[in-house]
Amino acid sequence: MKQLIILIAALVLPSLAAAQSEVLPVRIDVPSDGGGGPGSDTTAIHDNVAAEISPLTLVTAAATDHLLIEDASDSNNKKRIQVSDLLGVMDINAVHVNVAAEISALTLVTAAAGDHIIIEDASDTDNKKRILVSDLLDGGPGSDTDAIHDNVASEISAIALVTVASGDHILIEDASDVNNKKRIAASDLITAAFSGDVSTTTQTYLNNLDIDGVITGNQGTSSVLNLDTDDLVVLTDNAGTGQIDWRNGPASASGICLPDTIPGSFQFMQGNCTTRTNIYAQMALLYGSSNTIFFNDADADIAWNDAGGTTYLTGATNFDQFALLLAAPLGRQFVVGGSYQSIDFDHPTPTDPTQFWHADISPGADNTVWGSAHHDQTDFVLETGTGDIVLRPTGVINEVVIDQHLKGAGTTPVASSCGTSPSVVGSDLAGQITVGTSAADTCSLTFNEDYGTAPACVVVGEDNTISLAATTSTTTLVITAPGATDFSSDVLNYVCVEPN
Repeated sequence: MKQLIILIAALVLPSLAAAQSEVLPVRIDVPSDGGGGPGSDTTAIHDNVAAEISPLTLVTAAATDHLLIEDASDSNNKKRIQVSDLLGVMDINAVHVNVAAEISALTLVTAAAGDHIIIEDASDTDNKKRILVSDLLDGGPGSDTDAIHDNVASEISAIALVTVASGDHILIEDASDVNNKKRIAASDLITAAFSGDVSTTTQTYLNNLDIDGVITGNQGTSSVLNLDTDDLVVLTDNAGTGQIDWRNGPASASGICLPDTIPGSFQFMQGNCTTRTNIYAQMALLYGSSNTIFFNDADADIAWNDAGGTTYLTGATNFDQFALLLAAPLGRQFVVGGSYQSIDFDHPTPTDPTQFWHADISPGADNTVWGSAHHDQTDFVLETGTGDIVLRPTGVINEVVIDQHLKGAGTTPVASSCGTSPSVVGSDLAGQITVGTSAADTCSLTFNEDYGTAPACVVVGEDNTISLAATTSTTTLVITAPGATDFSSDVLNYVCVEPN
């Protein structure tokens, strides 16, 4: 507790002054925090007390509101100003170096040549100045809108595409001159890529070059393209005789030669390409009067390869054969048909190789007019999609000769009205009927497949004493015994053929 001594004059206490004409000392205890005593200002703002302003009511500043200041021009004596006076000193629209998103918030407009841009002039100690947009576009650093950049995609592909000419210019960076930019002619690029002579060791090589176009050169010279360290391609005119050689190793090594020794032809040869000796394999495409694909080796293959198997058209002298070998990826089938390349003949892949013959009708219009032949690992099978299988020999006698046996096949037909429990062995073509045990003088046989017209049938019973008659329709054969003679348990042999 602090103590404050106050001298109270007689005029304050007149009653005491009359009794004792002197000044009396009075002691008042003052709290140690310095406030709250009688006569102190408890609402004062102090320069050493925190959080005195933030609890006050927050209002929106008005231009006529007053602010307390210390006037630096008057020994920092306290005075007041209005908010409007403060705004006159402060620039609230200034752009700052340490505040984000001030420029992006402004209205976006299209730049015009007369627009102004603020800069810091590096030639004048970075003092702020202004330039025009037109000044920037007219050649300032980085201002060329037509420049090609090393970090911008699709700039070149957007330029008009033209056919290259030998006099065209190409921009390069000269490796021999610290990669300074220079220009070359398109003809110089081709000359640099293909030069030298296959008969010498002074050849120019260019790795991994892909050229889409025409390479020309002088007659009697050769140009070399080295694809990798081993394979060599020689492009030469040879005074009017075209030649392309692909060989593994030096110029005299064995390789693949493509000479044009026959005008208008194209040949592949394997041997010594330089001397044209030891040619042991050759394929030629001969045009002109012959129009021939020629293999100079009987052991040659044309193959269609797939992960599921390879189909071959192959010649093999060691097997004495020329073969078409069908694999599953090509449907294990060989189709002969009209010129309908883009239409599926729509046969499912058979188990065994099959040849199909189609009529000259688009399979898209009718895919049933075909015949086929294959071996099903048990029998040789001839089938048709529709129609009959017709054997039509031509000659003096016009015979179909069957060297062995003629055998019927198919589902066995059914006998009825033929005694008790008759049985049949055979087919619609031929067979045997065993008549049932009960009395019978007639027997009906229902064919498995209907005939186109009623067949001609011959029936002979093994009991030769009984004469039999045969009546047919497209669906049945009816056998009767004249005079109602009982032929129960007899065996009746029949053969039926459909007439033309």
